[in-house]
Amino acid sequence: MGQNITLRCTSCKNAISLSVGQGLNDNRLDRVLTYFTDNNREIIKNELNKHGGNVNWSFSRMIASCRINHNLRSLPTFHISDETDRIIVAQCDCGGEHDIFDPEGLELGTVKINCPKCGQQMRYIRNGFWD
Repeated sequence: MGQNITLRCTSCKNAISLSVGQGLNDNRLDRVLTYFTDNNREIIKNELNKHGGNVNWSFSRMIASCRINHNLRSLPTFHISDETDRIIVAQCDCGGEHDIFDPEGLELGTVKINCPKCGQQMRYIRNGFWD
């Protein structure tokens, strides 16, 4: 089950609403692959084929901060549970790399995110759940 959250700046009151986590259909590989570019789909398939398709994987929408424009958004992530423990992140519109934040860490206060507008700390607010 996913969460609808708001990240609100403690200083300038900038607010960003995001949907994170996973829905009911996000345990199906064919469905999950549709969230990624052709290039990322190929990488995911190659990683799975290395293990003959017999490797644990998980999918989640996580909070991402663009390293180019610092915008915060929810991006699909594909986690392959093997010796590499690799996470493949979907690209945003700008094509930049992202720093990924676990929503649970934000909720617990062990992870901090700064406001893309003023640089001050943002507060995590859970608004509800979605499937």
